[in-house]
Amino acid sequence: MVGALRKNYNKIYIRENELLNTHYHSLPYYVDNEKRYAIWFNGYDEWIIGLFSSLEEGKFTTGFFQNDEFVDCPTDTNNWQEYFDGEWNTNLNATLTEYSK
Repeated sequence: MVGALRKNYNKIYIRENELLNTHYHSLPYYVDNEKRYAIWFNGYDEWIIGLFSSLEEGKFTTGFFQNDEFVDCPTDTNNWQEYFDGEWNTNLNATLTEYSK
């Protein structure tokens, strides 16, 4: 990710080999190399970027970014919402790139 106001989220995220089963969907999830931050589908209608510990604890709707889009891959997201300074706002600078493309 690049362009996050929360600079600690500007990382390279690697796809894990297992699928995350959340409610109605089984989709891959992604973690940074330190396993502090992760990207996952919340099981309903959006991708989340947040703490890896939230993912481990099953807090699938808890994070600092959300996309409000149901897409197969988080890199297909057009607009990320970022929680910063106590409110959610669209961050048009926040983008994810798949390096294998």
